[in-house]
Amino acid sequence: MVPITQKAPMMLGVMWMFQAIAFILVGLRLYTRLVVMSNYGWDDHFFNAAVFLLFVYTVLMTVAACFGLGQTMTDPSSAATSHALLLVNIGQTATSITVIFVKVSIAVFLLRIVNTNRGQMIAVIIPVTLMSIIVFVAAWVLWFACTPVSYSWDITVPGGHCNPVTEFWAALVSGVSIVIIEVFYASFPWYLIRGLQMPKREKILIGTSMSFGYISAICSIYRLLTLLNLAYASDEDFLLTIVDLLIWHAADITTQLVCIGVTVCRPLYKDWLYRIADHIESISSSLSSTKQDTTYGARNAPALIALQTIGGSAMPQSGGDATYGKDSGFMHHTEKLGSKARSRAMETDAISEEYMLEREPTADSAGSSAGGRHQQGV
Repeated sequence: MVPITQKAPMMLGVMWMFQAIAFILVGLRLYTRLVVMSNYGWDDHFFNAAVFLLFVYTVLMTVAACFGLGQTMTDPSSAATSHALLLVNIGQTATSITVIFVKVSIAVFLLRIVNTNRGQMIAVIIPVTLMSIIVFVAAWVLWFACTPVSYSWDITVPGGHCNPVTEFWAALVSGVSIVIIEVFYASFPWYLIRGLQMPKREKILIGTSMSFGYISAICSIYRLLTLLNLAYASDEDFLLTIVDLLIWHAADITTQLVCIGVTVCRPLYKDWLYRIADHIESISSSLSSTKQDTTYGARNAPALIALQTIGGSAMPQSGGDATYGKDSGFMHHTEKLGSKARSRAMETDAISEEYMLEREPTADSAGSSAGGRHQQGV
């Protein structure tokens, strides 16, 4: 054990902050899936597994910091240095598996939307499959680029040698493939919503909430830049220089978790926004002598927060019926009874993006259905 100095304290602080964010996302996602939506799927299993592996990675790097990770190596042949190098290798392998799990979770999420379109299903499955193979090969090279294998963490092994060029190119190709798939999965939702019949603002809302992957792509690019710095680092500074790479590993994974977490948890925070809107309206009503209808806050929440229901529109302010998305099977009915109108509004928003996009009519389908009705009228 060695004192935790130099870059190690900063590394641990950042990684555990990312881990706290991941744990919060797990709690919110589980509550949304199990309580709000009652719809738990395979994408949730992969999401939870990714968070667990991120926790394993953070613990491994914490232990490695106690053996010299984040510091200049004073004695490369010491047992502490060997332990640190071994833990770093194990941690990077864990992040490789985590990256695969996160991307699979996103792919399964998208498959819920495109489950009736064979071409789009192939477009979702092939990228994550190719990326998983590349990342797996890069993880394999990390362990077997040295002969014997133990020389990768114990330089005292006699006759040992490594191939740093192979390691570098394997890591570089793996990183580039991750960037490409993150950009693709962040852009794909915009393609899915382009033909849907809904207000432009709602399309922007859906695309934005499902496109946080662009931030992950930026993190991956920074990770590639740190890989270049690591390639030119001296052996004595290896455990110090690699800290930036390890941090960007965690940042990339966490931003991907945020990407799919924010999207899935939308019914939850829409419900919270309604409650906030009702609270604002109650305060406003208490300060005003004008009496408001009991459903005023719930019906005007989208306008107050500037956020409309995906697949629908702002609830009408006057009584009566308002129908939206008849072909998709959703009927929005507002009554003057406060509790019933409020429950209907809440029920409308307990719907996730993948369900709304799956059921939302496109311009082509709407046109064909309109033509059919016209022929029947004739």
